Amino acid sequence: MTMNYGYGFQSQPNYFNQMQQGFNTTYVSDIAEAIATKPDVTGKPLFFYNKLNEEIYIKQYDNTGSAPIKTYKLVIQKEEPQTNSYAESFKSLNHKLDDIKKLLTPEIIERGNKKNERNS
Repeated sequence: MTMNYGYGFQSQPNYFNQMQQGFNTTYVSDIAEAIATKPDVTGKPLFFYNKLNEEIYIKQYDNTGSAPIKTYKLVIQKEEPQTNSYAESFKSLNHKLDDIKKLLTPEIIERGNKKNERNS
Protein backbone atom coordinates (compact mmCIF):
# COMPACT_ATOMS: atom_id res chain seq x y z
CA MET A 1 0.00 0.00 0.00
CA THR A 2 1.45 3.36 -0.92
CA MET A 3 0.44 6.86 0.03
CA ASN A 4 1.21 10.09 -1.76
CA TYR A 5 2.58 12.85 0.47
CA GLY A 6 2.99 15.43 -2.23
CA TYR A 7 6.41 15.01 -3.84
CA GLY A 8 7.07 11.31 -3.57
CA PHE A 9 5.70 7.98 -2.55
CA GLN A 10 6.35 6.35 0.79
CA SER A 11 5.62 2.82 1.73
CA GLN A 12 3.53 2.18 4.80
CA PRO A 13 4.81 -0.77 6.83
CA ASN A 14 2.61 -3.83 6.94
CA TYR A 15 2.60 -4.87 10.60
CA PHE A 16 0.98 -8.23 9.96
CA ASN A 17 3.89 -9.54 7.91
CA GLN A 18 6.62 -8.63 10.39
CA MET A 19 8.53 -11.42 12.05
CA GLN A 20 7.60 -12.37 15.56
CA GLN A 21 10.04 -10.99 18.12
CA GLY A 22 10.96 -14.03 20.18
CA PHE A 23 13.96 -16.01 21.29
CA ASN A 24 14.80 -19.28 19.63
CA THR A 25 16.48 -21.89 21.76
CA THR A 26 18.69 -24.59 20.33
CA TYR A 27 19.20 -27.81 22.27
CA VAL A 28 22.88 -28.81 22.53
CA SER A 29 24.75 -31.69 24.14
CA ASP A 30 27.70 -29.58 25.31
CA ILE A 31 29.19 -26.09 25.09
CA ALA A 32 31.32 -27.02 22.06
CA GLU A 33 28.21 -26.92 19.87
CA ALA A 34 27.42 -23.40 21.06
CA ILE A 35 31.01 -22.32 20.42
CA ALA A 36 30.90 -23.70 16.88
CA THR A 37 27.73 -21.77 16.00
CA LYS A 38 28.23 -18.37 14.35
CA PRO A 39 26.57 -15.49 16.21
CA ASP A 40 23.69 -13.58 14.67
CA VAL A 41 25.02 -10.57 12.72
CA THR A 42 22.07 -8.41 13.79
CA GLY A 43 23.17 -8.64 17.42
CA LYS A 44 20.24 -10.79 18.47
CA PRO A 45 21.31 -13.22 21.23
CA LEU A 46 21.37 -16.94 20.50
CA PHE A 47 20.21 -19.24 23.28
CA PHE A 48 21.44 -22.81 23.71
CA TYR A 49 20.03 -25.23 26.26
CA ASN A 50 22.06 -28.14 27.61
CA LYS A 51 19.51 -30.31 29.39
CA LEU A 52 22.06 -32.86 30.61
CA ASN A 53 24.08 -30.29 32.59
CA GLU A 54 21.10 -27.99 33.18
CA GLU A 55 22.95 -25.05 31.62
CA ILE A 56 21.93 -22.24 29.30
CA TYR A 57 24.48 -20.66 26.97
CA ILE A 58 23.98 -17.24 25.42
CA LYS A 59 26.07 -16.10 22.48
CA GLN A 60 25.89 -12.53 21.22
CA TYR A 61 28.19 -9.92 19.73
CA ASP A 62 29.37 -7.34 22.25
CA ASN A 63 30.74 -3.81 21.77
CA THR A 64 34.24 -5.09 20.97
CA GLY A 65 33.05 -7.21 18.06
CA SER A 66 33.69 -10.53 19.79
CA ALA A 67 30.97 -12.98 20.71
CA PRO A 68 31.64 -14.39 24.18
CA ILE A 69 29.50 -17.18 25.54
CA LYS A 70 27.76 -16.59 28.86
CA THR A 71 26.87 -19.69 30.83
CA TYR A 72 23.98 -19.90 33.29
CA LYS A 73 23.68 -22.97 35.50
CA LEU A 74 20.73 -24.09 37.58
CA VAL A 75 21.56 -24.02 41.28
CA ILE A 76 19.14 -25.51 43.77
CA GLN A 77 19.64 -24.19 47.26
CA LYS A 78 18.66 -26.48 50.08
CA GLU A 79 16.68 -24.83 52.81
CA GLU A 80 18.24 -25.09 56.22
CA PRO A 81 15.95 -26.41 58.91
CA GLN A 82 14.15 -23.74 60.85
CA THR A 83 15.55 -23.22 64.32
CA ASN A 84 13.98 -21.41 67.19
CA SER A 85 16.42 -18.55 67.58
CA TYR A 86 14.86 -17.44 70.87
CA ALA A 87 15.30 -20.86 72.44
CA GLU A 88 18.93 -20.99 71.33
CA SER A 89 19.54 -17.45 72.59
CA PHE A 90 18.12 -18.32 76.01
CA LYS A 91 20.14 -21.51 76.08
CA SER A 92 23.31 -19.58 75.28
CA LEU A 93 22.47 -16.95 77.88
CA ASN A 94 21.87 -19.63 80.52
CA HIS A 95 25.26 -21.19 79.75
CA LYS A 96 26.95 -17.81 80.16
CA LEU A 97 25.17 -17.20 83.46
CA ASP A 98 26.24 -20.64 84.68
CA ASP A 99 29.85 -19.84 83.76
CA ILE A 100 29.67 -16.55 85.68
CA LYS A 101 28.11 -18.34 88.65
CA LYS A 102 31.02 -20.80 88.69
CA LEU A 103 33.48 -17.92 88.86
CA LEU A 104 31.79 -16.36 91.87
CA THR A 105 32.54 -17.70 95.30
CA PRO A 106 29.67 -18.83 97.53
CA GLU A 107 30.22 -15.81 99.79
CA ILE A 108 29.64 -13.34 96.95
CA ILE A 109 26.46 -15.16 95.92
CA GLU A 110 25.13 -15.07 99.50
CA ARG A 111 25.86 -11.33 99.76
CA GLY A 112 23.95 -10.77 96.51
CA ASN A 113 20.99 -12.76 97.77
CA LYS A 114 20.92 -10.78 101.04
CA LYS A 115 20.92 -7.48 99.10
CA ASN A 116 17.99 -8.66 97.01
CA GLU A 117 16.07 -9.63 100.18
CA ARG A 118 16.57 -6.16 101.68
CA ASN A 119 15.46 -4.37 98.52
CA SER A 120 12.21 -6.32 98.26
